[in-house]
Amino acid sequence: MKIYLILFILGGFLSITCLIIEIAAVNSLQDTSEDYIYDIQKDSNSSSENFFKIVSSASIYITMAIGILTYTGFFNNIGGLCVLVTYTATWLGDVLKMGIAHPRPFWDDPRIDAMSCPKDFGAPSGHAVIVGTVIFYFFVQFFTKAKILSLIIALILLVLVGFDRNFMGVHFYFQVILGYAIAFWLVICFVTPRFWELLTSLNNRIFRLIFVEVFLFMCLGVGIAIYFGRDPEFKDKWKVNFNNKCNGSIDTETALFNSLSESTSIMIPAGFVIRYYFTLPKFNKNWKFWLCAYSIIIPFGIIEQICESYAAKLNKIGHFILFCILRFIAGFYISYITPFALSKCFKNRENSQMNNPNDLSENSMHHEVKL
Repeated sequence: MKIYLILFILGGFLSITCLIIEIAAVNSLQDTSEDYIYDIQKDSNSSSENFFKIVSSASIYITMAIGILTYTGFFNNIGGLCVLVTYTATWLGDVLKMGIAHPRPFWDDPRIDAMSCPKDFGAPSGHAVIVGTVIFYFFVQFFTKAKILSLIIALILLVLVGFDRNFMGVHFYFQVILGYAIAFWLVICFVTPRFWELLTSLNNRIFRLIFVEVFLFMCLGVGIAIYFGRDPEFKDKWKVNFNNKCNGSIDTETALFNSLSESTSIMIPAGFVIRYYFTLPKFNKNWKFWLCAYSIIIPFGIIEQICESYAAKLNKIGHFILFCILRFIAGFYISYITPFALSKCFKNRENSQMNNPNDLSENSMHHEVKL
């Protein structure tokens, strides 16, 4: 317990320190970083550009899906917690982007190529926060089992993603460092025993569940408050550089609203935590189970993405509300509707034997079932 407290304090101190440095020394950090990014881009070729474009896209898609696929495949605590921390990290990163409102390298420096054209602000790096959160999370989960291997893999992935963000011209190097510091602190918050106690205390306790839901909706409100309360400086050269390199245009409103719409990701944890109010059936994991589980979850994910694409075409209020609804439904569907549907396909031999969320042992998730 003491080690968690030490890491929590260390992570919080590191995050706050990096945040202060990002705000206080923004000009000097950007100047040195722009020269560095220009140097690595001028020596690039089509192969390296294509490679890092793949890294950029694949890393975020894999990160957003890995918790959902792990939870759906096993309905264990590792997968469930991964979903919660991943989408909370997405929310936190976008809220901070609106609050800090610092530019991206290709907005600020005409020498830097735009290998992708994001329209939201750059600090902290969203990839660093989200992908870094998942890397740190699984590093913590497997560190005791394979210390050296897990450390090597984590370092390689962190360096690769960080360099990718710089090479693509979408983040200054300290925006990446800030993102990793926030990711580390967030993971420590979520893996502490006290957080597990909070989740498991929701079992059949409606008022505790309501308290958690109110807190998560307040988190959504923080993003809304920053969106309406912030009027950051938006330099003309940012617009000019963006227009010269990308299709479309950007301004303060566009940059803020892109982050606000993504901050609705907090609605996925809001829907997901309802699972901890209910008890779930146990399943024997075999190929039939996994085939059925992913046959339920993957089509839903495709439909949900189609609906979000439609929502993006609405006016801003409709866009925001529909995103909130879709993501809340997605969290609840993943966490409870999917196992409930599977329970109708896989009948337990002992109907009275149910999975107790208070039991954090992964081994307790297994028992025989009748197909």
